[in-house]
Amino acid sequence: MTDETTPEGGMPPRKPPVGGVVVRYTLLRLLIFFGFLILFWLLGLRSEAQQPWLLVLAAVASAAVSFFFLRRDRDVMTDALATRAERRSERRRVQGEDEDAEDAELDR
Repeated sequence: MTDETTPEGGMPPRKPPVGGVVVRYTLLRLLIFFGFLILFWLLGLRSEAQQPWLLVLAAVASAAVSFFFLRRDRDVMTDALATRAERRSERRRVQGEDEDAEDAELDR
């Protein structure tokens, strides 16, 4: 029996690239927003005086729906961004240690 976190080969599953995850989440959010925008427009919020309400209602409704239905995508995106930030900070830390060691060699 295999562990759920590792496929048959024993290697951990590859995480999708950060850019792809962010683009997917953003596109889904935009689709939901424009869906509500069209829905409210079809329901009668068409006049120039109602346009601000159309935008506000579409934004609030899409935020609420996205909060519940895009939770998994948001979590994946958050994990990918956190992993990338950790890798960058580790690279900077190692790079700083290398520079400190070089400086110590030159000071001798």
